[in-house]
Amino acid sequence: MSRRSARVLVSQFLRENFVLAIVSAVAAGLALGAAAAIHPAESVNLSAQHISRLEVTTAATGTITADATQLQLRGATGTVHMVLPAPISACPQVAGAFHATCSGEGFMVTTPFTVDWGTVVQEFVLPDVRAEKVVLTTRAPQLGGGIQVTVIGKQVPRVCLRHDARAGSLTLRSVTDVATIPAALATAPLCEGVVITVASNAAGPSGFTFQGMTSARAALEGHRLTVAAQSSTLTLRSTSEDKPLSGEVEMDSDGPFDITATWVSPDFATDQGVQAYATTVKEAGAERLDNVLTRYPWSGEIGPLAAAAGTFLVGLAIKWLLGKRRKRPAPRTHPSRGTHP
Repeated sequence: MSRRSARVLVSQFLRENFVLAIVSAVAAGLALGAAAAIHPAESVNLSAQHISRLEVTTAATGTITADATQLQLRGATGTVHMVLPAPISACPQVAGAFHATCSGEGFMVTTPFTVDWGTVVQEFVLPDVRAEKVVLTTRAPQLGGGIQVTVIGKQVPRVCLRHDARAGSLTLRSVTDVATIPAALATAPLCEGVVITVASNAAGPSGFTFQGMTSARAALEGHRLTVAAQSSTLTLRSTSEDKPLSGEVEMDSDGPFDITATWVSPDFATDQGVQAYATTVKEAGAERLDNVLTRYPWSGEIGPLAAAAGTFLVGLAIKWLLGKRRKRPAPRTHPSRGTHP
């Protein structure tokens, strides 16, 4: 095919599909403009010390363990499944102390509730957390210390008690009732004993507090992280640049990240930091991941150029359509049949 024939074919296609070409060009411009506004993901490491609040959101999963003497489910605590180390056969005895009736593997109470091991530290385990949001908050010493755990999502959190042979009896307290489970009865394997469903406010988020703590560990996964700490360090792996941060830091990732936080009185620290492909990192609302301009300095010009090109092409389309309408041939007249279009 000669060059002239090719030009003729292209010209004929554009004349017959002019509007389609204009729409396609505008769509491409808008797509380029949108792409220029999106931050490319950056491989980062976020480490933090003296964390007072840790929040993982968007498909948060993981495990939480705490060595403590007491578990409190106070006031508006939503719904929590608490699994005692007592065998299912002991359910009628435990439920009777709270004027409740066993159903299946446990029973329900609707008032604030406390689980107390006395002075002996025992392990509390959340083996399979699945939620939209998990929040760990340290409590001030004047409020009793420890940590508060809040879980928001469709799945009710399950807190299991692991019994140590050194521990004495387990005391359960509601607003009006008290029950004691002797050590000889606390023989069930972890997460296989009597289940007490505490639902003091079923519509609220699930929350509880560990007190008398010696240690805690949270291994969580999610897509968004918020950390309130005295000091944090953001490391950009592409440049090995360290950025000191303070106050509350928010980080979004385009893929799931893992975080392991260890509690050592009176607050948390992150083990080995948090490694993620971050799309945004904000400190007190200000973006600290400024890699769009440093990695792609030309990308900021795409948006305005795409908008200008789109406007120009739309103007051409309007002009072409108006011109085509003006050039329509006049109706033809036949002497015997009248006027025809």
